[in-house]
Amino acid sequence: NYGELLYSFFVKDEEEFWSNLSPTIYLYTKGRATFLPFGWIHFKNKELFLNKYKLVQCTMNNVNTKNKPIAIDKALIICDPSSTLPEAQLEAEDLHEFLIDKNISTDIISKNIELMELKGYFEKYDLIHYVGHGEKGWHLSKRKRLTSNNIPDLKNPPSLVVSNSCQTALNTGTENLIHTFLKKNI
Repeated sequence: NYGELLYSFFVKDEEEFWSNLSPTIYLYTKGRATFLPFGWIHFKNKELFLNKYKLVQCTMNNVNTKNKPIAIDKALIICDPSSTLPEAQLEAEDLHEFLIDKNISTDIISKNIELMELKGYFEKYDLIHYVGHGEKGWHLSKRKRLTSNNIPDLKNPPSLVVSNSCQTALNTGTENLIHTFLKKNI
């Protein structure tokens, strides 16, 4: 079981691990470790773990191979298209205000989104910030999801994608959203 193997690799002293655990666990990875399915880590009580802690994978790869600073002129905040997270709107409004103060043209979308419509957004904006549900992919509506299997190929991808959603690092198809974004140079 891969999950148990990953758990045993990270947790040497189980009592010490759980007693010193902060609410957010950051896994910093680089190179080939970026593609390990950390969302598969097996915890004895997975539901308790997922409800009490956030597992965040931070990649350390130099994705910007041209060594140019990332220019962000246009940002899109996708705010809870399924309309089930009232707190998401507050985050979107705060972020909108912050980006406007930085002279970044910013739009907020809080409606159901079609996949082809999303592809247009990905090619139009430099920054995409998603806040919403992430179980089995980004919730674009009550029934539609953006998963690793349906992220479109892009001619002009955004410089940065931020996903503030639960379980984004879990596999939503053949791999997880983070890995797919990286593979597509997003």
